[in-house]
Amino acid sequence: ARADAQQPDHVGHRQRWFLCGQLCHEAGDAARAGSLAVAIKRITFRHLGPIRLEAFFTFKPEASELRLSETDVRTVGVLFDLQDVDRKSNPERLMPHIRYLNALDGKATSRWQFKRHRAPLRDIGGTGKTRSHFHFANEAWEDIPDGDQILCYNEIATKQNWTYLRLDFDLADMSYLGLQCNDRRFDLSTLEPMHMPAMANLWCMLNTVFFVETDCDKRAFLYVDSILLSGEGE
Repeated sequence: ARADAQQPDHVGHRQRWFLCGQLCHEAGDAARAGSLAVAIKRITFRHLGPIRLEAFFTFKPEASELRLSETDVRTVGVLFDLQDVDRKSNPERLMPHIRYLNALDGKATSRWQFKRHRAPLRDIGGTGKTRSHFHFANEAWEDIPDGDQILCYNEIATKQNWTYLRLDFDLADMSYLGLQCNDRRFDLSTLEPMHMPAMANLWCMLNTVFFVETDCDKRAFLYVDSILLSGEGE
């Protein structure tokens, strides 16, 4: 995975050994409320069918105070960045976003959300081949039905418990299938991903993105381990 800057406060990520002795990825942002860190794996797909992303994750704020700090991390999340095949009529780029809203303005929220509405696209370079938009903003997120879930946090900020995550998506019709976090399973089949016109050079794109955002002037960290992206093939 690699980290991409989404705003000036971005810091980056590094690798550590964690769960089951495997190499995990750590993303950490800057010590300013609303700062965001993003880690991306950029690949392409070879078959239009169901895909499944599985991982174990944990998050924590920087342990710089003698308090629990359980509401210092605002969000952790995952998304796919996808684009149709080049021969499809009326092709699109799609970005199914899922996040866990842990806290907002210092108050615990503990719920899963999705995002389907996007900001306007901005042209970069004047050729029409590169366009961008900031899709991580706090506006326009919607609650997943029955999406409240309190995760294990532990009793001090230096301890971490790993949480299982699974996201299922169908590339054939570009639709959500489901989300699982530990014992909870959420039906996402009625939810819409973010849509936009296809871009000039992104055919068959299948990017996987993890992100973390802080809710206060303190760094937030997301750790992701045992990542597995699987799907049907021919």
